[in-house]
Amino acid sequence: MPEASDELEALSEREQALTAELAEAQRLQTATREVLRLISANPGDLRAVFQGIVQLAAELCDADGGSAQRFVGDELEFIAHNLPGAQQMVGTRV
Repeated sequence: MPEASDELEALSEREQALTAELAEAQRLQTATREVLRLISANPGDLRAVFQGIVQLAAELCDADGGSAQRFVGDELEFIAHNLPGAQQMVGTRV
């Protein structure tokens, strides 16, 4: 009965793939909910919102840290980060 065991193995692999997809979808929904919470909790405070988004993005990507920048004219301004020891960078332009 090799056909039955092959089918069972294929079903098991499909179940594992679907379980992984569900877990990723739940992580993304949680992050989206958190971003919306940040926005509503910090009206008018974009720096706090971006700080939270950078933190969430780093967690979602399993990164050690991250940062967000924007162009002001021809300069790059650091607006948020979660890199240890780099707090002085926020607000600086390069």
